[in-house]
Amino acid sequence: MSILNPMGISSKRTGIVYFLALLETAFLTILVFAEPIYDRIVLGVWQRYNIILESTLSLDLHIMLSSILVLLLVFQSILIFIQKPGQISKLFSRLYSFIILYSLLVCLQTSWVVYLRISTLERQMVFYASLIFLEFFLIRGYLSLKNNDYRKFLDSFIGAFILLGIPPILRLLVPIYILTFGLPSWTHNFQNQLILSSAVFVYVKLFLIYAIAGRLQQNTLIVFLQAFAILLIFAFLPCPC
Repeated sequence: MSILNPMGISSKRTGIVYFLALLETAFLTILVFAEPIYDRIVLGVWQRYNIILESTLSLDLHIMLSSILVLLLVFQSILIFIQKPGQISKLFSRLYSFIILYSLLVCLQTSWVVYLRISTLERQMVFYASLIFLEFFLIRGYLSLKNNDYRKFLDSFIGAFILLGIPPILRLLVPIYILTFGLPSWTHNFQNQLILSSAVFVYVKLFLIYAIAGRLQQNTLIVFLQAFAILLIFAFLPCPC
């Protein structure tokens, strides 16, 4: 397993930064969602901060499908770091093609969950935008892989993986907000702050990852478009108080 030379690229810095980014995001996702999934299996309910969630069919499907997607991406990450320089296995290419097709199913189901469980349009649009950019990264990675542009493929794969970190960051920010500002009233404004903060945090994180890895110049446009989309959403779709 070559952390310093994933898929045969020559930049050791890029390999190390991307490896740590993948590891951190995977660890954070597992850490944040292990407890609610355990509660659902053992107690039979979804609960968030002592609030029992109703109509859980959509959540059950969402967590099941999304968990499989995360596991597939983690396995693909492992394959990235064991590929021999210039020799991409058929398993690697076929798995990635399957991930793209499967991710479309996950995005459609996630859109259903967002529509059912999020009441205001601007918060829905943040998640829809993230799903669109997730698919963009995955498809750009597929095209790059076909063209043997492994650096751009890694850039795209990292982008898709990091965007999956928005939900765990959102859940992680809630106790931080509570410790800082006290128990919230869960108003529209407070929920908007949470979603906006988590999206901005992830986009800044992705920006810094590209910058530290020495790949910012090749990915500035897509990071800018993500930030610009969020700004447009909250500029033109102000939430009710």
